[in-house]
Amino acid sequence: MKRCPSCGTTYTDQTLRFCLADGATLTDLGGEQPTVVRPGGAPMRVDIPQETQAFAAAPTIPQTYAAAPGGSSGNGMKILLAVVVLGVLAIAALGVGALVYFRSGGNEVAANTNKGNTAPSTSPIASPTASPTSNQKDERDQRIANLEKQLKEQKNANRAANTTTPPASGTTARVNSPGDGFLALRSLPSSTAGSRILAIPHGATVSVGSCLGGGRGGRWCRASYNGYSGWVYDSYLIY
Repeated sequence: MKRCPSCGTTYTDQTLRFCLADGATLTDLGGEQPTVVRPGGAPMRVDIPQETQAFAAAPTIPQTYAAAPGGSSGNGMKILLAVVVLGVLAIAALGVGALVYFRSGGNEVAANTNKGNTAPSTSPIASPTASPTSNQKDERDQRIANLEKQLKEQKNANRAANTTTPPASGTTARVNSPGDGFLALRSLPSSTAGSRILAIPHGATVSVGSCLGGGRGGRWCRASYNGYSGWVYDSYLIY
């Protein structure tokens, strides 16, 4: 005999576990009672058919099983990862292709530009060296003329230095060079050839010897000062 603790209904079927009225768990009374007692009502006999007993059997609780690792979710992650990798590789390939294309295009444009700026050659055989222009030729001729002039002037100065006698004693002159403040005593009768021996101060007295042929402004003369001998230009001397 079993009884429902909620509604007080008793059942004689020992296989029942739950109350048919409210589903509460039945309490075992330990004996059979042919009647079912309800609070405030007349006793009533309850006969439970076999279908009801089968229906009143304990409900089966469904069990849930966790998905085995490596199932559909794992396959989905692998597919997603593969798609991402393929996308990255495709983007990298596109970038490299674009870089190569733009570089080759820039080189081709530069080559076409240089080709367009180059004047076509009228001669079938290119000349190995460009012919000098008129300005370059004139400059070269001027340099050659200056060198020849310097060599000639130095040659004449050396000849005059070897043939001219030393200055005669007693012939004196005073240096008159207020602008520079000195008169150069040179080793040769030339302002470009030879070297300067010393600078004779303005107002100093020098001994003057023989002179070369006169020019427009003066002559080169042998002179001595303070124990040094050389050449001075007498346009800066006062006799």
